[in-house]
Amino acid sequence: MRKLALALLLSVTLPAFASVEADLKNGLSAADALKNATAGCETASCEEQAITDLLAAGVSLKVVLAAVIDSGLSTTAAVAIVTTAAAKVGISAADVVSSLPDTAAGKKTTITEKKTEEAVEVPANVASPSQP
Repeated sequence: MRKLALALLLSVTLPAFASVEADLKNGLSAADALKNATAGCETASCEEQAITDLLAAGVSLKVVLAAVIDSGLSTTAAVAIVTTAAAKVGISAADVVSSLPDTAAGKKTTITEKKTEEAVEVPANVASPSQP
């Protein structure tokens, strides 16, 4: 009976993983691979399995989170489902949260940060303070 249950479990999960992995090998983006894998999903567990498959295929947390958020889920729902999927492949919840894009995590670029990112162009004929 256990062998039958294991065979059924593998037959359900392996085709999805093979599909996600094949899509990625064929050059599809993680978002497109996720879209293809979840096209026939009717349950959250199906979507979760597709996310697990992306992570198992080596797609980074940042890319997976972005793909899930782009699929239409709210940031909160995306973090919840990615956290559950990540746990199945040994990734911690802290890693998931730290992989959130700054804007999704509620962080905003401050004026000071913006100012340090600006490049200042100095004309060639102006001496710098380090030049005599």
